[in-house]
Amino acid sequence: MTGVFASRYARSVTLCDEAGKRTVRAFLRPVNPKSPETPELTAAGVADGRRWLLLMEPTEISGRAEIIDGGARYALLRWERLESHIEGALCQEAGDA
Repeated sequence: MTGVFASRYARSVTLCDEAGKRTVRAFLRPVNPKSPETPELTAAGVADGRRWLLLMEPTEISGRAEIIDGGARYALLRWERLESHIEGALCQEAGDA
């Protein structure tokens, strides 16, 4: 593997979509690093409005997709395929209570 996704800073994550599961290399970072690093407690319960930017090596994505990074699961809200990579927006999926 060569290029930016071979960097030691890239993560190996699992991409799950209608075609199945596969491991890809990606970078994840908060969209707004100044926002709180924890979900907010509201009258209706816990709300997590944080979003993450995804930069991922180019691959085919079919249908609804999610990214698994360690124990965290992220829904792929939207994505765009560029010449050299995929850019997307993620939100963390709710865990078990």
